[in-house]
Amino acid sequence: MNSHLNSNKKRLNVKSKAHLYECMQRNGWYMPNINSTLVTVKYMLDIKDGNTWCPRYQWLKMRPCPRPPIKLILIQEIHKELSKFKEVRNTGIDEKHFPDNDWLIVTLATLNTEHRYFQKDYVPSL
Repeated sequence: MNSHLNSNKKRLNVKSKAHLYECMQRNGWYMPNINSTLVTVKYMLDIKDGNTWCPRYQWLKMRPCPRPPIKLILIQEIHKELSKFKEVRNTGIDEKHFPDNDWLIVTLATLNTEHRYFQKDYVPSL
């Protein structure tokens, strides 16, 4: 971890990644699973500082998706939904940092409750 992140952790009085994760949740952020490659100290500090988008618990919408598409397609759909907003929204997701599937499904449902993946007749292509 670089010195900038260490100084930010000290400023926030954060003891560990797990402690920061808990703080983020307590402050209303709907975080991906702590074990996903996306969740790093940098990612959480970027959310806190407003540089990375993450949904809040109060915004969440749940929809069933018994057979979701693959992770890459879910990520593309989330980025497509976020592009509808006026300001550009960075998710922190890149080729090395991915959230878990449950977070992706809930996040997509939050952004668009009527998305085709949540329709009764949706079946992913094989």
